[in-house]
Amino acid sequence: MKICPKCAYQRKASDSAPDWQCPSCGIAYAKYVAAQNAAAEAKSARRSTDKAAVAVPQASGSNTKMMVVGGVLAIMVAFAVWKTKHQPHLSAAQISSSQFDTAKKFYDSDHMGLAFKGFLPLATAGDAKAQYYMGLLYGISWSDNLYEDGARHKADPNMQIIWYTKSAEQGEVLSQLALADVYGRGYGPNADRAPAAHWYQMAADQGDPTGQYNLGLAYEHGQGVGKDEIQAESWYRKAGVQGHTGALYQMGLLYAWGRGVGKNNMTAYQLLALADAIAKRGGGEQASVFVGNDLDALSKQLTESELAEAKQFASNWKTGQLLPQ
Repeated sequence: MKICPKCAYQRKASDSAPDWQCPSCGIAYAKYVAAQNAAAEAKSARRSTDKAAVAVPQASGSNTKMMVVGGVLAIMVAFAVWKTKHQPHLSAAQISSSQFDTAKKFYDSDHMGLAFKGFLPLATAGDAKAQYYMGLLYGISWSDNLYEDGARHKADPNMQIIWYTKSAEQGEVLSQLALADVYGRGYGPNADRAPAAHWYQMAADQGDPTGQYNLGLAYEHGQGVGKDEIQAESWYRKAGVQGHTGALYQMGLLYAWGRGVGKNNMTAYQLLALADAIAKRGGGEQASVFVGNDLDALSKQLTESELAEAKQFASNWKTGQLLPQ
């Protein structure tokens, strides 16, 4: 087992950090040893220079100047050698973004092996976004002919959850949503969806509309949290203000049915019409057709003037504006 030369941590077989890095303090074994050796060399050079400086008074004229200049040069050379060899461990905040960008380009071009190799040291150093991509890479099976002779990599759900969790705990919304999705895949009446609701809550609290919408669904159907249609409407509204079509649709249905809110056909139609308009603008024709069926039914409950007012609201509404209630 390796023992860290800096903190004396004895490496365990269960540690997830790479072989070259201490799981406890994070230093690279080889770089730390090299730095210590460089420091020793610099110290030795300074001692030699000090001895030369002591002899200066015994010399005269140009010889004295030459010895002083030589001593200064010796110090500068020793410092340059030490600085070149001394490479301190970088924190997550100091890691160059170009390393992440390169790994991301490999991922986007389906070179998963090279992406894995690029993200791993960043993720190990604590980079939350790199940890998210490690979760993605462990969630699928892949092979990459540019990586270790086309080595195959099998999906590992346990490692996927480990990396997502590391990232989610640092506040990375994408990981919080992904982790909620992983936990929310259980089926049947006894499935435990509480962890999914927890991570949707974490994302929702940061203002993410997808998290807010899914948290609204959890409250509406009592999945992982107590059933509460008032809370559901509140979270749908937060996501709807940001233009989330699913949230607008679900909130419209609550007003059409009078669940958690007072039954209001006008408000229901306005919300559904807005969801329909946003879906069409975004090219979501299938979603628009789905909403359209409910709009047709509601239109029969409204007067011509109410329909005109509702349609005008949907066409003029801008993201961030208040929603009817």
